[in-house]
Amino acid sequence: MTVLSKLPGRIRLKSKDLRQDYSLAINMEKALSSVRGIRRLELNPRNGNLLIYYDEGLLCEEELLALLEDQVRYHQRSERKVSSFFVYHERREQGEKQGLGGEIIREILKELLPKPLRIALALAMAKGYGN
Repeated sequence: MTVLSKLPGRIRLKSKDLRQDYSLAINMEKALSSVRGIRRLELNPRNGNLLIYYDEGLLCEEELLALLEDQVRYHQRSERKVSSFFVYHERREQGEKQGLGGEIIREILKELLPKPLRIALALAMAKGYGN
């Protein structure tokens, strides 16, 4: 995020992450509108600009920027989970059409699951579960 301008209790920012990401704008507005100290919040996902009026007695600029960055990171993590879900189902359908069934599902899960779950999956498959 880049600070475009600031006055006491007011800051205008530009975020490349917010630009054209309407779901991030909605989530950020919901989350930040309940933060004590934020008086008014204007987000523009068309150009990635944010205008925030806040109470300097309750929030400092650094805390405000940290809150915004946290929201962006949280949104990006949840977006990855959603896209992984759709990739899994799309590839599963392709595998079933090709008659690969369980093989393709195991390969997809190996790619999408975190390492501890991949290990657990491998152990379960070695014992004959899932076949």
